[in-house]
Amino acid sequence: MVTVGVTDSAGNYTLALRNIFADTTAPVVTVTIPAADTQVAAGVYTVWATISDSLPPGQARIGFNGADTLTVTVIGSSCSATVNLKAGANVVTVGVTDSAGNYTLALRNIFADTTAPVVTITVPSTDTQVATSVYTVWATISDS
Repeated sequence: MVTVGVTDSAGNYTLALRNIFADTTAPVVTVTIPAADTQVAAGVYTVWATISDSLPPGQARIGFNGADTLTVTVIGSSCSATVNLKAGANVVTVGVTDSAGNYTLALRNIFADTTAPVVTITVPSTDTQVATSVYTVWATISDS
């Protein structure tokens, strides 16, 4: 608590009191969706995070690949944003500043795989006729 007392030249005295709380602890940020090293099929993905702190978060920002940072609203202890991922490796960041100015950054890797796998049937050859209802089929599968 801070107390300020002032007396003017006429002898009038006034007292003001103010509670001040010291918070030197940064918020704890956990990226809840996606899981670590997630692989997704689409380039558009929603990232979710939870925030734990003794003070309400002042601001949360979700970014990806070092750019295009979005300021998001924190509702309760959660925030989310939809990001447009590039094909391949992506790094998503969630940065939170609490109302005392303490900052925390959490990172999450996401791999966007936008290429479908390739399946090639090698046996039997095209239009093969067989005399049995059970037949072994061979195939090769490749994926990026």
